[in-house]
Amino acid sequence: MKNEPKKRRPREMVEINGHSISRSLHTRIMAVRANLEHMNEKERLNFPDIAARLGVTRETAVTYAELLGIKVHNSYKRPRVDKKNWAKVLPPLRATGMTYEQIGAKIGATKISVCRWFLNQGIVTNDHYRD
Repeated sequence: MKNEPKKRRPREMVEINGHSISRSLHTRIMAVRANLEHMNEKERLNFPDIAARLGVTRETAVTYAELLGIKVHNSYKRPRVDKKNWAKVLPPLRATGMTYEQIGAKIGATKISVCRWFLNQGIVTNDHYRD
């Protein structure tokens, strides 16, 4: 008798909020639905915290929320700062004696971003960063 490869049957799909997903994914999502809603509405957690509590990755928690049609309250896109002109703007500002915090306030960035930019460029402006 010859070993024939098993034929896979097609996945059983389920429709949820306009998305077609597998029955196994649907089961997993429904198992955590109440917890996800509670963490969003009552505890007001963000995606990383929700994911940690559910035991999944952040991206999986985002997918679950999207499929369930849940908008997480403490979810926001981080604004990106345009850094293409920083090489021309930051060194002169620092040369005038401005602190990282003052420079950040002036250009709309955090003091940590400004400090990190200087360090990444190899521009050491504080004595405690020298060898």
